[in-house]
Amino acid sequence: MAYTGPNLLPGGIIRNGDRFRTFTESAFTGHVELALSLGSMAGKRFHQGLSSAIALAIECIGEERVTESTVDEMAIGDRQFLARFLGARRLSDEIWISPTCSHCDVRFDLPVRQSLLPVKLAGEEFPTAVFRLSAGMFRCRVPTGKDQMALVATKPSDPRRWLIDRLIEDAPPGYSGADELDGHDIARADAAIEGVSPEVGTVVETTCPSCHNGEQVEVSPYLCLLQGESDLLQQVHEIASTYHWSQREILDLPADRRRRYLTLIDHARGVNA
Repeated sequence: MAYTGPNLLPGGIIRNGDRFRTFTESAFTGHVELALSLGSMAGKRFHQGLSSAIALAIECIGEERVTESTVDEMAIGDRQFLARFLGARRLSDEIWISPTCSHCDVRFDLPVRQSLLPVKLAGEEFPTAVFRLSAGMFRCRVPTGKDQMALVATKPSDPRRWLIDRLIEDAPPGYSGADELDGHDIARADAAIEGVSPEVGTVVETTCPSCHNGEQVEVSPYLCLLQGESDLLQQVHEIASTYHWSQREILDLPADRRRRYLTLIDHARGVNA
């Protein structure tokens, strides 16, 4: 496991046989911050909102300007990496979560520094994996944002089998579909695809402060994006009430300048109190 750095995707995009991983951020304005407030979204709407937010927040990958279509076609691991990266920018690198101990049932607070969470780089064959199953040789691509949205919309009875069938790009002659794959085939296909896919760490090992039991705590890569928009809208309200600017004018401001105005407002209130 290795951390890739803040402006280098663990997977990347493929164009004309070349892989591009370096990305450039757009100005981090209130418009971007508002787009990243995905707490009210669920299911397919969440993944669509994530594509829109990333397209607004990331200007280029390599020399290609990012669009929603670009983000839809990105590997899930890259989308999660950018969600965590942008979430850390929106709030802070260090976040607090409150898991419940599986042994003593006590809830405790746990600080997590997102930039220290591990990231697995894509394998050399990315974005495809070639492997042998009982029916012969297969080639599959890694799952993307489009696949996430299709999975949520379709709600198949066997999601793993459905997804593998969707990801197959080349199959042996006579292959008629994933229904002919047994459980061992599904497991081998999963392992092969996972082996070449970029991934972000989602588990933190810690110890319960009450009973000292070892715990593995899930840390969603989308955690910072699930906080809602109330804090940002409160800031817009404070600035608009003081300076009588429109919402668009306030959201046009870079986030750090908006916060400086809020500090000035607080200082003025302190002087006038």
